[in-house]
Amino acid sequence: MTVRMLLIGLLFMVTLMLFLIDQRVLSGGFFLMSALMSLHTIYRASKREQTLKAAYQQGTRPLEIGVHTPIDFTVLSNLIGRAMLALDAHGVIRHVNADFNAMFGLDLVPDTPYEKLKRIKQLFQTIQSQYLNPERMRTQIIHDEHHFDMHITPFMDQEHFRGMLIIVHDINQLKTAETFQKQFTADVTHELKTPLTNVKGFSELIVRHPDMPKHERDDFLNIIHQETLHMENILNDLLIIAKMDRLDYELKIKNVDIKSLIQDAVHSLKREADQKGLLLKTDLDDGRLAIDETKMHQVIINLIKNALVYTDKGSIHVKGTANEDGYHIDVIDTGIGIPLEEQEKVFKRFHRLDEARSRASGGSGLGLSIVKNVVKKHGGSIGLVSEVNIGSHFKIFLPKENGKTLDDA
Repeated sequence: MTVRMLLIGLLFMVTLMLFLIDQRVLSGGFFLMSALMSLHTIYRASKREQTLKAAYQQGTRPLEIGVHTPIDFTVLSNLIGRAMLALDAHGVIRHVNADFNAMFGLDLVPDTPYEKLKRIKQLFQTIQSQYLNPERMRTQIIHDEHHFDMHITPFMDQEHFRGMLIIVHDINQLKTAETFQKQFTADVTHELKTPLTNVKGFSELIVRHPDMPKHERDDFLNIIHQETLHMENILNDLLIIAKMDRLDYELKIKNVDIKSLIQDAVHSLKREADQKGLLLKTDLDDGRLAIDETKMHQVIINLIKNALVYTDKGSIHVKGTANEDGYHIDVIDTGIGIPLEEQEKVFKRFHRLDEARSRASGGSGLGLSIVKNVVKKHGGSIGLVSEVNIGSHFKIFLPKENGKTLDDA
């Protein structure tokens, strides 16, 4: 803060005081005392700011600056919003905030040795190394399979080490997302590799043998066409998932006749069921819900398609039951069933119960993952009951908005 800033500050205080005197709020004597006190406060703030600037420019962090008093440390830690720990040159804890204790399940207090951190092995070892060779550093540690990002800044007075400030940030969600993204990328690559290989192989055969018999050529072209549709299905489903994974994704909610929505989905797949000799039947209650019509239609389509893929004989029964809390949707088939150990995996991306059967149907392996995502975004729940060689029963519950339909609002 320059002399100019001091003068501006004083001028502001004088103007304010004169106004208050004119309004008979302050006396003249009190005005003079207040003005002098204000000038002294501004001067002290100016000196403190200059000291801080000098310390930062020199790359030093004197222990007296910013964290010398509990009040300063509390303000600093609240502003940063991170777990913070300050140690002196002798390894004694000078300050620790509640976030730090909560993060590691500790009960550290000032004026205790940092050896109490021994059970946080990587954290303790990193701090130990700082006492041997103090330097600014940033590193990542793992404790109880949890990932943390740690910044360490030594306090230096000229060339003398006075202690250190440690700031820790929980990055476990970031690491989990990073791992998931890598796995997802690997899965997408694997899923696209097979159809791309087929397209490449059969197209090369056509190019190399222009005089091949027409029926062979037509067979190869048909395979290329089917694999292209398969890749298109995968990419379309990936786009749906990518949109729903965005933090700013919003459902397009409106008042929907849920019975009509389910009937439309069933009608669109009736022909496929007939071709397989399957009975596709419905038993639906009337009801209106505040939902995203397009996304919920996709949910019903995906569930019925999944039943069609894994059912060779018998029926697929779609039920809709309305009650005071919301609407229950059940899709029951007489298909091959799902082993108990596989039931938790069916909603994972690219998981297929029967690889050959799923690929033959042109499925992307993302249908049930989309179903679960959409239902969850509506505040609903999804479950599965299945028995091998008996069939599967997918259960969805969609709650009414705030306990009521839009018509009731």
